[in-house]
Amino acid sequence: MPRKSNQVSRVLLLPALATDRNLYRSLLAALPPGNCEIVALRYGASRPGEGLSEYVRRQFLEQFPAAGKAAVRFDLVIGTSLGGMAAQELIASGLVSSDRLILISTCFSGRDLTRLVRIVSPVFSILPRIPRGLRRLALRIVAWLFPIVRRGVPDPAGFTAMTARADVDFLFASGTMIANWRLGEQPLNIAAGLAPQTLHIHGTRDPVLSFESIQRQRPPEIAVPGGDHILILTRAPEIAESIVGAGFWK
Repeated sequence: MPRKSNQVSRVLLLPALATDRNLYRSLLAALPPGNCEIVALRYGASRPGEGLSEYVRRQFLEQFPAAGKAAVRFDLVIGTSLGGMAAQELIASGLVSSDRLILISTCFSGRDLTRLVRIVSPVFSILPRIPRGLRRLALRIVAWLFPIVRRGVPDPAGFTAMTARADVDFLFASGTMIANWRLGEQPLNIAAGLAPQTLHIHGTRDPVLSFESIQRQRPPEIAVPGGDHILILTRAPEIAESIVGAGFWK
């Protein structure tokens, strides 16, 4: 994020489910180089009965203890999918402050899940009861299969390793947490005012988070025609160009 002075820009990355900061590798490589300090939230184990709001805030406070006294300031916050939900939670709760917020392939509440995902959502509550060893095995199988079924994903080996490292407790509890997630009584008004500048990028063919639902409530600033849920991987150069063109990388 180039600047005219030697001041360092602080950037907070909030990854998607079952990923880490490496999710943003292709996007960062496509953006102009700059004097940046980049940090990312890690997703550790969830606690039984914990909601997404409580989980995100606890994880952030454990990793950034200073937020318990005052909001941690970042020049830019980027959240993808689950990470976009986390970004909204952290800013709305006063743990994070920022002038610029980028939301990629994310939503405003669990109501924005696509119809198919909502139909199968009752199964989510069963998943945490599966023995941990079987959950870990299932995660490894999914991580191994993903690059095969999605051949356009860059660095498939790296993606497999990243996914295989995910915390199985949180991963298998996250479905219910996301389906039940609500950001206040009027999430759209909150989302629109979370940061002085908010840029929402969403694919029109997202099979997980309904573009139509998002469009009816608060139309994304950038709609990617034919874009799926993993724009951050499949359309990284295009997203980088949109971010620069909108003045969010400066």
